[in-house]
Amino acid sequence: MIDAKVGSVTGTAAEIIVELGFKPSYILLQELDTYNKLEYWDSLTNGTGLETAAATGIITLDATNGIETYDSYFDDTTGVSFAEGFKIEAGANVNVDTATIVYLAVR
Repeated sequence: MIDAKVGSVTGTAAEIIVELGFKPSYILLQELDTYNKLEYWDSLTNGTGLETAAATGIITLDATNGIETYDSYFDDTTGVSFAEGFKIEAGANVNVDTATIVYLAVR
């Protein structure tokens, strides 16, 4: 079965949790002010991502500020549990404070 969800979140410059109800195998994020992109698929190390800088077209692997997928997630700081989905790391190139980030997530 193929599951897919499209949506948007607002950038915070802090971690963003997106609950989907499934653990995605591919995610595409695009920030709508600069059009920078961040992609993840399950053959990459969890927490990483391929960044595309819209201004230059240069693609780089971000080994620390990418996307992390999870079956379930418990935030030790807040004590809140989250369903299956993904987390956008605080330093990701698309996670700009107040910017709109659109996503496509597929399993």
